[in-house]
Amino acid sequence: MRSIAESTALIDRIIGRCVREPEFAKRVLLDPTATLAEYELTKPELDDFLALQRYSGDADEVWTRVRTGLRA
Repeated sequence: MRSIAESTALIDRIIGRCVREPEFAKRVLLDPTATLAEYELTKPELDDFLALQRYSGDADEVWTRVRTGLRA
């Protein structure tokens, strides 16, 4: 069982990867369960990404803005 700090760090790492890798981000939004299997997320951790899936347009837009801002 991960601590809250470890869980937060893992989620931050995954979101960072979503910002850096557009194709990975698309897969996360299409099928978070399969795409994130390698991370062995707990149910509450995975629930965060399932919630993002419901608002996938917003998440993709935010990740794109962050990605664009990093290149500027």
